[in-house]
Amino acid sequence: MSFLDRSDAGRRLADRMLHLRGADVVVLGLPRGGVPVAAEVARALGAPLDVILVRKLGVPVQPELGMGAIGEGGIRIINSEVVAIAHVADAEIAAVEKRERAELDRRARRFRGDRRRTPLAGRTAIIIDDGIATGTARTTRTAPCALATWQAARADRDHHRRRHRDRLDRPGGLPGGEGAGSRPGGPGGAGRAAVCPQRAGR
Repeated sequence: MSFLDRSDAGRRLADRMLHLRGADVVVLGLPRGGVPVAAEVARALGAPLDVILVRKLGVPVQPELGMGAIGEGGIRIINSEVVAIAHVADAEIAAVEKRERAELDRRARRFRGDRRRTPLAGRTAIIIDDGIATGTARTTRTAPCALATWQAARADRDHHRRRHRDRLDRPGGLPGGEGAGSRPGGPGGAGRAAVCPQRAGR
């Protein structure tokens, strides 16, 4: 299927997702090409739009080969199989991550400015790119979905920790009461993540 441009791709994709209108949805675009596609979907669904930032961790001697990926909030995914085959040392992984995290932070400031990330906990995240990953980029291709889920789970976990701590600080607050034992995945837990790749005209 071909498209006139990314906006056209977004409108046609949105037509297939109208069943989500009115749901608690967040649309996440992968910069740069995924953002104009995602913008059309967010507009059609009346949903908030944000970016989801991912940086590939390339093998030092062959940077185009991904050995992992990082996202905001200190999240990291490592493909241990690639690391083992390429004999990448921990120090080398750390050096690559440091460089890529600096670039990720720069892009976050560029795309989002001073705005906070849109909360994902308990919501459906629609992740949109403008192409299909090729080659050996399996880890990078699946990273956005995993990162969105982990960010939501981490936010939900931190929320329940604060809630439980507040109960303990109040007179009569004891473990086992409301909020105790809460974990991501239940009501208010991590949202679902739908990965929706589309190839737009370049």
